[in-house]
Amino acid sequence: MTPTDTRPYRQNVLGIFLNSAKEVLAVERSDRPGAWQLPQGGIDGNESPAEAIVREMAEELGIQPENIAIVKQLPQSLCYDFPPTLQAPIAKQYRGQQQIVFILALRNDTLPDMAASDGENRNWKWTPLKELADNIVAFKQAAYRELIAMVSAYLAGTNTPH
Repeated sequence: MTPTDTRPYRQNVLGIFLNSAKEVLAVERSDRPGAWQLPQGGIDGNESPAEAIVREMAEELGIQPENIAIVKQLPQSLCYDFPPTLQAPIAKQYRGQQQIVFILALRNDTLPDMAASDGENRNWKWTPLKELADNIVAFKQAAYRELIAMVSAYLAGTNTPH
C-alpha cells in the first residue's frame, strides 16, 4: 500500500470463541495448510455486523446459527493492510480489511463440523491467542497483537486495552 492508496478497507467480522481455559478457536485455511487464524468473513450488502458474524461462523465452522451466541461486540475494530505482493482478487479491490470483533459462545456443547462448512477452512483447534498471533501470516501480526490487548481487556472486565 502507498500513502496515496484510496482503495477502501473491506468491512469484515472476526469471531472469537473462548473455551474454559481461555483458549481461542482457530481455523486452518484450506488454501494454505499450516496457516491458522481466527474465523472471519466479509459483511454482505445491507447485512448488519451481528447478522454477518453468525452467518460467517456458520459457513466457516459448519455450526447451525442457533448454536452460536453473541456474547459481546468489542468497542474497537481492527485494520490491516494487504501486502503489495498479495495476489488474491480481494487485494485488487481493497487496501485491506477492517474487522469488527465479536466474542462468541457455542451453545449446546456444539463443536465445529468442517465437513458441513463451506470448505474455506480444513481444520480447527483450541489454542492460546498469543501463540496464534506469533504464527499468523506476517501482514496480520500487528492486528493480532492489538487483538490480544483487546481480548485481555475484555477478560479483565475493562473496555480499553492495558
